[in-house]
Amino acid sequence: MLTRRIYRGRRAVVIENPDLRVTLLEEGGHIAEILDKQTAVSPLWTPEWPSIEPSTYDRAIHPEYGDTVEASLLAGIMGHNVCLDIFGGPSPEEAAGGMPVHGGSSGASTCTAVPCGFTKRSRTCRGSTGRSDGRST
Repeated sequence: MLTRRIYRGRRAVVIENPDLRVTLLEEGGHIAEILDKQTAVSPLWTPEWPSIEPSTYDRAIHPEYGDTVEASLLAGIMGHNVCLDIFGGPSPEEAAGGMPVHGGSSGASTCTAVPCGFTKRSRTCRGSTGRSDGRST
């Protein structure tokens, strides 16, 4: 069964059966949990601090996440972190342009990180270039 829920303060899509629950965060594409219902154990990491929707992060409003290039990722990270653009830190030029650690997927909406068919939605997501494929030319 596929349902929408709030998971640790975040909007999520949950798919489950009698034995297992998988929770995907709507923003960032993070797999927040893979819970074995019998043992109540998920092998995925949950941060000790509150996680917020990446779209709400603002360095001036959320100083608790730090003032480095990692701050935007730390604000929304949970479970399995999807790294699509790059793995690791951006170059100084990319950081100056707003590229976060592990690339832009950590702040993406579900439709860019999880196939739209999974959520039974159909829409085209466009990158900062305005093209649906994210390319500049």
